[in-house]
Amino acid sequence: MKRIAVFVLFALSQTSWGQAKFEVHEVTGKLLGFENGYGFVISNLKLQVGQSVGFYSFPPSQCQFLKQKFKVGDEMTIKAKINIAFKNSHVADQPWARFFRDPIVEFWIDGNWLQIEKMPQNKPFNPRNYFSVFLEKKIEKIYTEGDYKTAFQFDGNKLAFSFVATRNYNEMKDLQEGQTVSFIGMSYQPEDGVCFPFPHIKQTCSYKTLLKSNGHITSFLFKQNFACIGMKLQTETGEIQLGFPSDMAEKMKSFSGKNQELTVYYDDYDVKGVMEPASVHAVIYQSDTLKIESLFYGGADVKHDHKAASIAGKITSVFKSKKGRLVGLVVSNQYFIESTSTMTDQLERILTKGNIVVIEGDQRIKKLGEIYSKNYEIIVPKRITIADKTYLVN
Repeated sequence: MKRIAVFVLFALSQTSWGQAKFEVHEVTGKLLGFENGYGFVISNLKLQVGQSVGFYSFPPSQCQFLKQKFKVGDEMTIKAKINIAFKNSHVADQPWARFFRDPIVEFWIDGNWLQIEKMPQNKPFNPRNYFSVFLEKKIEKIYTEGDYKTAFQFDGNKLAFSFVATRNYNEMKDLQEGQTVSFIGMSYQPEDGVCFPFPHIKQTCSYKTLLKSNGHITSFLFKQNFACIGMKLQTETGEIQLGFPSDMAEKMKSFSGKNQELTVYYDDYDVKGVMEPASVHAVIYQSDTLKIESLFYGGADVKHDHKAASIAGKITSVFKSKKGRLVGLVVSNQYFIESTSTMTDQLERILTKGNIVVIEGDQRIKKLGEIYSKNYEIIVPKRITIADKTYLVN
């Protein structure tokens, strides 16, 4: 779970940075170099300003233009939004600090102030082009920043990088050149004006370890609404539970039966003692390779289309959790009504077996590839009428 916490903290830090108060300062100094930023593409620069060093950011798509205008050692004058609190926090030289550089708003170029939005190739950098799964990749070269391993080269011209490297958390610290690894990450494709950190690099991607196991499927896991969102796998070291998007269920089922051996690659957080299964991102069976190139945790009940529904009938079953909380109702042995917080908190006592109800809401449309353990029509309720009283529940 530490892995999840790191990414949550990173996201919160990004939000906090966006809300910070900045002061626009004019700064003149000697260019010490261009540096990597978000996506491990060049979008930062370092200036010697008097006796101190300043770190600043610019849009990645303007890198090639700036490198044509400025060389290391040149004098540079800029206007930047300075976050004073961060500047004085003495963490600017940490690898993760590349995400929090003071943004430049204007450059002094050819005797004129040139605003960022008017510079060539000005366009937003798309930090989440797509996720990719990489299997059995050999680490060809490891790159470090200070005491930390922060990236490695693979496939000749690709670079995988670590989002975060700190004293207490560095997922690449045990990696070695020549080692084979599997991982999932956000890929960053070339765009006009963008510079990668080394001339031979043509693509970068973030790095998130995938573990590997061999085994066979023994059973499947279902949500409380009866949708299949995972499986149990008997491996050489014991049983593990793995989650997958609900529309992958039929494909996963085709790999089961007769102790068919699979190779699976799954999320690296500890699956023991947690309520949700680890996410599986690749399955190899004989000559078939199935990749799930999206980031999710604990199985994913994928997004569904819905249609308006209004039904009336008798409550024939009531489902509750182990702690006694209302999970859902079955009406007329045909419709499963997913519980909402309002239903659980306010109506649990009167939503009992045998009562007549009228339900208005949205009926879920089954996705291709899904499997359900019960053949109910699933409805997300908006209004419930019982004993001539109507309650809004969503």
